[in-house]
Amino acid sequence: MGITVGITRRNIPPQRSDASRPSGSERREKRGRRAKRVNNAGSVYRYPDGRWVARISAGRDQDRRRIRKTVYALSQAEARAKLIELQARYQSGSLAITRGRVPTLRTYLSDWLARREGKVGARTLLRYRELIATHLDVDPISRQQVTKLSAGDVDHMLARRLATGIAPRTAFHIRAVLRTALNAAIPQLIATNPAARAEAPDVPNQEMLTLSTKEVGELIKLGQDHRDGPLWVFLVGSGVRLGTALCLRWTDYDAPQGPGGHTAAERADPRPAPHLRNSGLEGRRVRAWRSAARLDAPSRP
Repeated sequence: MGITVGITRRNIPPQRSDASRPSGSERREKRGRRAKRVNNAGSVYRYPDGRWVARISAGRDQDRRRIRKTVYALSQAEARAKLIELQARYQSGSLAITRGRVPTLRTYLSDWLARREGKVGARTLLRYRELIATHLDVDPISRQQVTKLSAGDVDHMLARRLATGIAPRTAFHIRAVLRTALNAAIPQLIATNPAARAEAPDVPNQEMLTLSTKEVGELIKLGQDHRDGPLWVFLVGSGVRLGTALCLRWTDYDAPQGPGGHTAAERADPRPAPHLRNSGLEGRRVRAWRSAARLDAPSRP
């Protein structure tokens, strides 16, 4: 006895012809039409155990490995809210984007100073150390983690330092050093610099005090019987800075070559101060220099 199996159209799986199947180039073209996601947009998805996950990319570490920050939630809405919070913290620079323990500001500045050796001048490095040790290390801000610093924290620190009686220009320099140091932490530790976003202290403009022609004449008279009198005349007659004048040697004075006995420093910037032009000090300056040279000749080798 034969058994007949009825085959209906419903039992037959649908067959796709090769002509209707999209080719590889068509599939790639379809994927290319998808809108590209913006950077750091983040993602929200669900784990098999029911937890919702929010994740963003937070840059790369020193080894160029990508750093991702992940938070968990019980619902999709909660995960999306946490994703928005992560993005806001990343943009504000308060999100730690480093592996391991985040250093405090004191530890970070100490390491930054060590890395600056040999890259800046000795006097510049000394000034950095002085400002950090005197003002930043003794302030409560030094105990905060670098990733938790905000512009408000820097503003409050500057206000506390100004309350101790320091000059506004010193507070301006403190902010400048902190801003320079934190620039080196981008993007390994922070996304933006809180010191750069802090308000700079107001530094009043101070007009430079200068001597009048009458006061210069009185100074010259007082210097006639003083050991440093020729130096005073040279300074007011040439406009050379005091530090430059004190670094001069007798070998810098070459009367046969320089017109009027100008020094190497004067030839680099021979213009006298504006209020001393046409005041008759040029001849006095030359005579004072030559007189000092004659008086000092016996003591020179």
